[in-house]
Amino acid sequence: MSDPGANPTESSGDVDKRLIDAARAQADGRGSGDDETQPAGDQTETQSTKPLAIDNDITLDARAAAGDAFPSIAGYLFKRKISGGGQGLVFEAIQESTKRRVAVKVIRGGATSHPENRKRLKRGVRVLGQLHHPSIVGIVDSGIADGCLYYVMEYVAGVTLDDYVARMRSTSVGWSAEAGDGDSGTRSRRSRQEAKAERLAMHRLLTIFAKLCEALDVAHVKGVLHRDIKPANVLVDQHGEPHILDFDLAKILDGGFMPDEDFSAMTVSGEFLGSLRWASPEQVERKPSGIDLRTDVYSLGVVLYEMLTGQFPYPVVGTRREIEDNILHATPKKPHTIRKAVDDELETIVLKCLAKEPARRYRSAGDLALDIRSYLNGDPISAKRDSGWYMLKKLAVRHKAASTVALSVVVILMSSLTYVYFAWQYALGESVKAEAAIKRAKSEAADKLDTASRALKVRSEALAARREMRFLWFLSEFRAGNMERALLAASEFKAKGPKAEAVATAFLLGEIDADTLKQVMPTEAELLKTLVLAEWHSNEKRWNQASELYNACRVLDGPEWLKREAASRRAELADKTENAHAGDEQGA
Repeated sequence: MSDPGANPTESSGDVDKRLIDAARAQADGRGSGDDETQPAGDQTETQSTKPLAIDNDITLDARAAAGDAFPSIAGYLFKRKISGGGQGLVFEAIQESTKRRVAVKVIRGGATSHPENRKRLKRGVRVLGQLHHPSIVGIVDSGIADGCLYYVMEYVAGVTLDDYVARMRSTSVGWSAEAGDGDSGTRSRRSRQEAKAERLAMHRLLTIFAKLCEALDVAHVKGVLHRDIKPANVLVDQHGEPHILDFDLAKILDGGFMPDEDFSAMTVSGEFLGSLRWASPEQVERKPSGIDLRTDVYSLGVVLYEMLTGQFPYPVVGTRREIEDNILHATPKKPHTIRKAVDDELETIVLKCLAKEPARRYRSAGDLALDIRSYLNGDPISAKRDSGWYMLKKLAVRHKAASTVALSVVVILMSSLTYVYFAWQYALGESVKAEAAIKRAKSEAADKLDTASRALKVRSEALAARREMRFLWFLSEFRAGNMERALLAASEFKAKGPKAEAVATAFLLGEIDADTLKQVMPTEAELLKTLVLAEWHSNEKRWNQASELYNACRVLDGPEWLKREAASRRAELADKTENAHAGDEQGA
């Protein structure tokens, strides 16, 4: 951790000055003082910095500002206050046992601090204790002293990312020519030397950004979502190495490394956490279930857009509702329209990060880092792998000699194939005629087949209707006791089938018993078997058994006419049973 204002820089032009001043004001939590233009509700630097009460009504902010007292933490000699944000205050100190410089973050309000702030500080300690990477500021110590929760971090001598970019913009000749809205004539007069300087500056910034993404991917792999990626939370040291700060708002995703802690309960629906200007659409919608690794990817996209153009992708000035509406719906202005040095590939990477739908973004910071590295190395980027011509173009640029030889071979082959082409055209004409004749023949055959199919269907329907009528005739004669006519109706089934009806009629005529019926009846005729068993019980005046079997027919698969017959018989049987009971009551 370091003091972002320790190395002041001079900007080039009013635009750069405004960018730097706004970034520093954001980092220090000052805001503009206007409730309409300063978004309310941010849980980090955008919160009010009104001091919270501490021992004897003396605030930690007031004591630090007066310089008369620092938090009393054994083993640490406090030097100065570095910054104060929504979560707490950060001090530079010396660890007495090792004599090294450290940064100490103390939660605001001491013993009276809000429980949620305590939980978030503890979460930041736990997260940093598990993340090990040169570009993630490491944890040194933590504890409670004088009623204040605190943790100690490595001290990084450097400046915030936005200050670092502003310095490069002001010192790069090629960059400063396009830093604002310079006219096209000014840009067209840039010398080759200026263009080279600009390319080098762009390469340097993208390298830093790739390292930032790779460091964040270490957290992503462990199921940790930062949720507050912005330039003020990234320090760049004197060697040009980025360092990520402040995991106090981190979210532990399902399967993360801290399943024993109920950190997921710290974010509830309707609560906004993060810094609004860099927030993703799903953060603005305040739906914790929609937050995942791609949320950090969106914030990284906003940071990259700023680094390349010096602007936000959409307006972030106005009321909170206006800013949130822009985040949710406004289409980002294409970076190359602001800065011509941003080519199509780099613009594709940036816009993929800023997709409103998470599914269209990179899956993690690691995937984004791979594409940035590919771009820097001149390799194809994954965001355009669906274009075959794009892949060929990239290969041709990287392998010019081989591409020249390949092109020569292609020209020779094309010349040789010209004669073959015209011969093939003649043969093609003849084949077209033959194919037309074949199509006509196929069409005629298809028409005949369709006619035959329709005729077969009509015949099948007629046979089914005849089968239905004959079986219902048999049942009618059987119920009436006309056995000779019932035998006549069953004779066709015995002679020609189907087997199911032949077995059913044989059972009702007493030619086979119930066990034989169950054995020889086809399995697909379960409905018919149940119906004839019901008819048999009904004929034997076993009304209850018959009623149960008729009722079972409702749920069995089979022809609708059989179900209708079963339903009709069930109704008749119910009337018959009711009349019998009535007669018994009258006799009594």
